[in-house]
Amino acid sequence: MGVSQTSSRGHARLALVTNPPPAASGAPTGVPAGLRLLRTLDRAVLEVAREVELRPMELYALILLSQPVRGSATPTRKLAEMLAASSSQAKQIALRLSARGLAVRSGSHGNTQLTAAGHALAEQAGEMLEREIAARVSRIEAGGLAGGSATIARLLSASA
Repeated sequence: MGVSQTSSRGHARLALVTNPPPAASGAPTGVPAGLRLLRTLDRAVLEVAREVELRPMELYALILLSQPVRGSATPTRKLAEMLAASSSQAKQIALRLSARGLAVRSGSHGNTQLTAAGHALAEQAGEMLEREIAARVSRIEAGGLAGGSATIARLLSASA
């Protein structure tokens, strides 16, 4: 549920309810707790993306592209793998970052490299994301946080 509002991009979008009520004490753990933790992280990404005027997938790409050694470029295929997206989606995201002056694209494989402005925004957004995640996670009761963390860790270790 939400209300329609306009953004600085000049188009209507849905304003999401960002503060769900706390879970009741003794709430079930396991998958529901893991989903709650994931949703909390997702909400943090949505909030930071809105603040830096990027789409969530553009924010993911910006932060992921800032991780390699400066001076290296990432082929579209690799960016798609990093984003768990199709090559065409990764290309569109890279093109949007490029159009905003945050990245440059070159080569026959669509190599994407962040500009100085892109690296600066990635660093700023990463710091904002860390603060937002910390603030949101601190509102989850200890039992729910422990249960969610354990569930996610168990699922990740099972896939390794």
